[in-house]
Amino acid sequence: MKKKVNLPEATGPSGLRFGTDIEYFRVGSMCPTPDGSGPPKWVAIEIKVKGIKWPMFLRLLTAEAVDTVIAMLEKHKKDVWPTRLNKP
Repeated sequence: MKKKVNLPEATGPSGLRFGTDIEYFRVGSMCPTPDGSGPPKWVAIEIKVKGIKWPMFLRLLTAEAVDTVIAMLEKHKKDVWPTRLNKP
């Protein structure tokens, strides 16, 4: 059974007035060795914002942190696309 994740309060449209142009984002398993040869230790989300020279990285250091991000995305997916529920 999937563990229930306590989500932070959802931010509605009034709290999201400022947006940025995202050039890309990607997700990967990361390790601390410079050449990437070691075992993965965290999940990283890389986000490149238009107008900023370097991408930003969000390191998720625990399985619980990954579960929380997934749960938040799923919640907002259902809010935005309610007719797509339970469809691939």
